[in-house]
Amino acid sequence: MGITDSLKIDLVERETEVVENTVSGTINTSLYQTFIDNNSSQLLAGKLAEVFAWQIDFYTIQKGDSFFALYEQEKVGDAVVKIGDILAAKFIHKGNEYNAFLYNQDGKLEYFDENGGSLQKAFLKAPLKFKRISSSFSRNRLHPILRVYKPHLGIDFAAAIGTPVQAVGDGIVVEARRNGAAGNYVKIKHNSAYSSGYMHLSKYGKGIRNGVRVQQGQIIGYVGSTGRSTGPHLDFRFWKNGALVNYLTQKFPSSKSVSKENLNSYYTFKDSLQAKIDTLINLNQITLVREPESTL
Repeated sequence: MGITDSLKIDLVERETEVVENTVSGTINTSLYQTFIDNNSSQLLAGKLAEVFAWQIDFYTIQKGDSFFALYEQEKVGDAVVKIGDILAAKFIHKGNEYNAFLYNQDGKLEYFDENGGSLQKAFLKAPLKFKRISSSFSRNRLHPILRVYKPHLGIDFAAAIGTPVQAVGDGIVVEARRNGAAGNYVKIKHNSAYSSGYMHLSKYGKGIRNGVRVQQGQIIGYVGSTGRSTGPHLDFRFWKNGALVNYLTQKFPSSKSVSKENLNSYYTFKDSLQAKIDTLINLNQITLVREPESTL
């Protein structure tokens, strides 16, 4: 007697619709917890944090801070299948207001404030003048000293001892000390999303210590071979949202403000989005808007 399978699968194409939605809330403990408590998308919370990453340290947000946002979502019927871009947002932090508007300038979408200034800042292409990259970012590299395969989640820049090492962006030094295999080490927190690390330094830059604010291009140390190292180089690490990433493959915003020739167009566009945010605020929608769960 044969065995038959009664399972039948039909592939059905359904049209999607992109619609605008709003979300707002008041912080009690953290941004993510506010979204969780109100059964809203944590992905949307992450998008909002990225928009204001340079303006707000989300580790220091406090009870009573509030936010309002207009965003896109892709739907099939009543089911949400994708969270799209945040089109406009306002975040009130410690009594200060921060605004963001997504604008297409010369074919590139970026966030700007109410005056057309960029919300993002750029990073240097490299933290030093180097001879070559002696070891790339890798999930499985043969360690030159330990002779075992293990991840190397940084970039080794080969350079002479004493070569100045620069901060790739503005930030605060959160670590400047001898750190085991890393040798003399500096870590900089640039904002709530990005941090950078500099290993095997021969010595530190003038005044570099915990808690010091540094500017992009400032010398924070000099190339050396301290710690577990086979020769003079800088092992450079970069974190995005707490995870080590390959710095050379990151696509950072241009950090350019809206150009003079685009300002009138921008203000008209910005005002239309601002009106929607103002309506949301006037309606006093403090509780997050709940999104229907996808049934697909």
